[in-house]
Amino acid sequence: MNKNSLKVLDIADRNSNNSTPLQQFDLGGRTNQQFFFNKVKENLTIKVLFNKKCLEVEKSSLRNRANIVQVIICIKN
Repeated sequence: MNKNSLKVLDIADRNSNNSTPLQQFDLGGRTNQQFFFNKVKENLTIKVLFNKKCLEVEKSSLRNRANIVQVIICIKN
């Protein structure tokens, strides 16, 4: 939860499409606002609870302000 806005990360409308961006939204307590960490080898992935998709920087961008999106393919074991 953002301490300034009191809003949380959210997958809009529980959208399961790849490349769906995250947004900031009021806390609703649903699983599209819940995430978990998963260790794969030496890496950590962040997954969305309701659809088990991973979060990643869109198009593996290295630039500032790059979008964070959900994708189906996570780091391979």
